Amino acid sequence: MINTIINNIRDLLISSDYKAVYSAFDSIPYYSKRNEISTYIGLPEFETRNPVYALNTIFIPFSAVAEISVNAPADSSAEKLFAFFTGYIIPRLNNSDYHIYDVKKITLKPDTNLKKLVLKCDFRISGIFRKENPSS
Repeated sequence: MINTIINNIRDLLISSDYKAVYSAFDSIPYYSKRNEISTYIGLPEFETRNPVYALNTIFIPFSAVAEISVNAPADSSAEKLFAFFTGYIIPRLNNSDYHIYDVKKITLKPDTNLKKLVLKCDFRISGIFRKENPSS
């Protein structure tokens, strides 16, 4: 389920003009990724609720904390990073199937190890997984 959520968010953020979107848990070496603006998606918290059984389907409600990190070269401006986040990332997230609410934290800080400027946003999401009921 966690991979599904991350992949769904990743698919929302990828476009013909912007493909530098990765799972925070992927195995692609960092040095082989672009040096431009890149986005990483993680899910540090995840929980499910009691499933609801229908005739042929099981519905599993969930809630999670999603973490989106947008990395830019260290010489980028904070304004450029915020403009990208609010002009590109937020509108696409608002078109997702998940209910997005309760922004927990937004931070902007330099990562001296990677020589990047990092904008990180943690927010709560909720939704429902739908699974075919094998017992019917």
